[in-house]
Amino acid sequence: MDLLNSFWTPEVRTIVLCGYNYWHGDASVMSLQSWIGVGLYHLAGLLAFFTWRRRESVPYRYGRLHRKFWLLAALTFFVLGLNKQFDLLELVTATARCHTQHGGYYLDRREYQREFIAVAVGLFGAVFAIAAIRFRKLWPFAGLAMIGVALVWVFTAVRTISLHQIDAVLGYRIGGVSINAMAEVAIILMVIANAVRLLRVPARRAIALDSDIEIELSKNSF
Repeated sequence: MDLLNSFWTPEVRTIVLCGYNYWHGDASVMSLQSWIGVGLYHLAGLLAFFTWRRRESVPYRYGRLHRKFWLLAALTFFVLGLNKQFDLLELVTATARCHTQHGGYYLDRREYQREFIAVAVGLFGAVFAIAAIRFRKLWPFAGLAMIGVALVWVFTAVRTISLHQIDAVLGYRIGGVSINAMAEVAIILMVIANAVRLLRVPARRAIALDSDIEIELSKNSF
């Protein structure tokens, strides 16, 4: 309790309440386009969950890696679906805005935003490189989804920064649909397409891809 009281100072309370007042997390005022985005996020999460459960989609020896990746993908899209529905990142952005205003460096926020984007892109690039090496054996089966998961996190982080130039590009509309929505849907569809492809793979075909199992089966048949 003492630790909580030491953190929950009047200054922190003021900043959090300020961010909450700027937050618009009411799902009842969402547009149809936003609801479609929420549905796609949850659909991707659901398909990723089903793919996680179906180990037969890949050769047996890759089953553990397969389950780890698709569980990560399912959690990612379920969380981002809730964020899309309740605009949770807007709460984070609003709180950060209030913090800069309260700290007196709001006018210098653009410099901090650019630095944060550079760090975020570098960090996500490093994480993606490590994940690509860690899950490299899954590339023939889940490469499209791996790229999609990486892109959706980078895309989410960049939008959270709310840099004016980026907002202007993402907000540009083509045929009444923003580039932001097009990019978001394209990334989600990458994961959905990969999950559907794996879910349609017959179990016997996945087993046939594993030469070790084929050899073992042939030995047992004699």
